[in-house]
Amino acid sequence: MDKDIKNNSPLAALEKIQKTEEQAQKDIQDAHESTSQMIIEEAQKEAEKIKEKIITDAKKKAAGKMDSMIKQASKEADKIKKEASNEASNLRKKTAGLKKESIKKTAEKINRYFENREI
Repeated sequence: MDKDIKNNSPLAALEKIQKTEEQAQKDIQDAHESTSQMIIEEAQKEAEKIKEKIITDAKKKAAGKMDSMIKQASKEADKIKKEASNEASNLRKKTAGLKKESIKKTAEKINRYFENREI
């Protein structure tokens, strides 16, 4: 029986070594898969952070451009209002002169009518 135990002992040791190697390979594979999954998750989180930063920056840039456009439009509107006001003032001055001349001509016609009774 001692011979069977001694003979079986190297075989049992080899089987144990083989099982240990298989378990080690499985553990290595699990570690690779786990590490890969962690790397993928970290990459996804980082991509989400980058995406949010880009969106935030784009919103800020768009808001800045919109503010700039509103200011420019406001300046242009003020300029147009001022030009329109100046033009209206010039027209009032011009028509005031014409009004005086028209009143003068009408008064002359009325005077002639009363003087000569003709227009």
